[in-house]
Amino acid sequence: MCKRINILGIEFDLLSLEQVVSIIFLNLNKNQKIFIVTANPEIVVNSRKDSKLKNIIKNADIVTPDGIGIVFAIRLKKNKVKRVSGFDLVKEIFLRVNDCANYNIFLLGSNKKNIKLAKENIEKDYRNIKICGYHDGYFDDENKIIDLINCCQTDILLVGMGSPLQEKFIFDNKKKINAKIFIGVGGTFDILSGNIKRAPILIQNIGLEWLYRIFKQPKRIFRIAFMPKFIFSFLFERFR
Repeated sequence: MCKRINILGIEFDLLSLEQVVSIIFLNLNKNQKIFIVTANPEIVVNSRKDSKLKNIIKNADIVTPDGIGIVFAIRLKKNKVKRVSGFDLVKEIFLRVNDCANYNIFLLGSNKKNIKLAKENIEKDYRNIKICGYHDGYFDDENKIIDLINCCQTDILLVGMGSPLQEKFIFDNKKKINAKIFIGVGGTFDILSGNIKRAPILIQNIGLEWLYRIFKQPKRIFRIAFMPKFIFSFLFERFR
């Protein structure tokens, strides 16, 4: 069992990207279900006022540190860890499936244009990957979506509807869906569509990807408030 560290009531798994991917494929081989949450500071802050979200994260099989704020907080508690983002996790899964595994992947999320482009770009870049189905994240009838996912014989379900919608969809429907791997991946499909550019590596490495995204998508500016809330809450709890 891996070591966990508590940050503002959320237990994070101290696993590398490679270790998380290995666990995913071990569970696929064993035909066992696993639910992964990639939690950033915004999700942690929201979980403090959303009891259902907090309970969902508590019951997830793996919770990875997605965001430099989470990584710094864990390091301040004298633990070594690297960021494991939803996007990076998805890319590693694609590489493994493309190289040696025959698993069906379903994409759920984003808008109609971007999810279609993401599907096309994935199949262009990874010739051996089978995207068995896809659907945008705007729907009224969950049962129809569940039926579609199951009809596609899905092994890996990637849900990019934003938090907390993606976590709640997975938690509420995991028992009804026949997939084995469930991951909330945030804005990954928008990046894979090519319509949103990810921050350059240098900006990612210095922990300012969130600021880059706000610069590129000014409509996200209202979401910047979560960062000082996270920092203040963590420091208050850490040094009180």
